[in-house]
Amino acid sequence: TFFLSSFAADGKDIFVIAPLSAENAWWTGNLTAIDDLKRERDDINVKSYELSNKTYNSISEYDKQINQIKELYPDKAPDLVLVFGTACYPAIYQFNEFWPNVPIILVGEFDYICEKDYLFSTYWEENAKRTKLAELQADFNMTYIQTPIYYKETVDLIIQMIPKLKRIFFIGGEELLSKELTELFRNEVESRHLTFTPYLAPEHQTTDLEFALGQIDHTTTGVIYTNWLSRSNPRNKVLKLGVRHMVEEAVPHFSPYFENTNVDEAVGFVCYDLEAYNKILRTTILKVIDRNMAPKDIPYEIIPA
Repeated sequence: TFFLSSFAADGKDIFVIAPLSAENAWWTGNLTAIDDLKRERDDINVKSYELSNKTYNSISEYDKQINQIKELYPDKAPDLVLVFGTACYPAIYQFNEFWPNVPIILVGEFDYICEKDYLFSTYWEENAKRTKLAELQADFNMTYIQTPIYYKETVDLIIQMIPKLKRIFFIGGEELLSKELTELFRNEVESRHLTFTPYLAPEHQTTDLEFALGQIDHTTTGVIYTNWLSRSNPRNKVLKLGVRHMVEEAVPHFSPYFENTNVDEAVGFVCYDLEAYNKILRTTILKVIDRNMAPKDIPYEIIPA
């Protein structure tokens, strides 16, 4: 009883900001380590906040949501902030203003951060400012766990599964990750002397997509689905779960990241090792909250495929 009371008095507050809600399958896969710690230890208090692409449509809306987060900790800063997803990274600038030198762990697909302006652009931009996370350690008390998109290996898999492959049909939207993947896959596919056909939500209606999927020759074309978010196309306002289901029912497809699809419906995917990821995430969290290590002194981790 004495030790439990001591733990409660000296509890650790962990704040989690994520791109999807706790009800989503993504949460189950990617935040298992946090949920386990919360169950195992009475001294760990976790608050989470969803910063989804569907909940903001402008920089002002984005900033307003981030500013509301400060109200979750009115008296003192959390002991650790965990930020999941490249599109959520820009929030760390405001977190550092709220809570100077607050410990931060970033977990996401890329080893760079984009300006907020780029979150709301329609297409991939070569000149968009992308700052390497390693360059930010002088300004932030942070470390980084990369959960890479294995796009080259995904193309390898498609070639293996479709021996007569001639074309990649890439379904994408305006969401940051999808924009970055559009160009990564374009370069990789064309380097293999294959045709890259991007089919993007800002340019097409959902009914057009359904028709296009029905015309695909599955013996020569591989389909990749990322998302169907569009702010600029008034008829494709939000990322609809129904679009994903439509793709799954219409055509054999591949996913560039496992949490994006119903695994039973996908032909295949190449992703980071979830078991290794959970171990590394748990270890990194405990280094901060139990050993009082500064995140900036913890080396970056890259999760293997």
